[in-house]
Amino acid sequence: EIQESLNAVLAEVEEAKLASQDAESDAEVVSELLQQSESEAQALEAEADAYRSELEEAHTAKSGRLDATLSWLRSELKDSQSTLEGLNREVEGLQSELASSTLSKVSLGADNEFL
Repeated sequence: EIQESLNAVLAEVEEAKLASQDAESDAEVVSELLQQSESEAQALEAEADAYRSELEEAHTAKSGRLDATLSWLRSELKDSQSTLEGLNREVEGLQSELASSTLSKVSLGADNEFL
């Protein structure tokens, strides 16, 4: 009977050893999976940082191009305004000349009729 009890205890100890080995094996697998997940997370973070940098560079470049275009358009607008002002002065001068010429012709016409 003692032998049977001893055998039962030894069997239980053996089962516990096997269960412990299985648990250790499972823990190693979990640890490896955790390390793999951490590595993947770091790789994804690095990829996200690279993408973020690309977006920032693209935004900066686009913003720079827009600023340059806006500056060019402002310059063109100023040039156009200057040209328009010059043309307006020329038109005013021509209108003044035309008015003077018309008055002269009217005066000459009146003088001719009077004679």
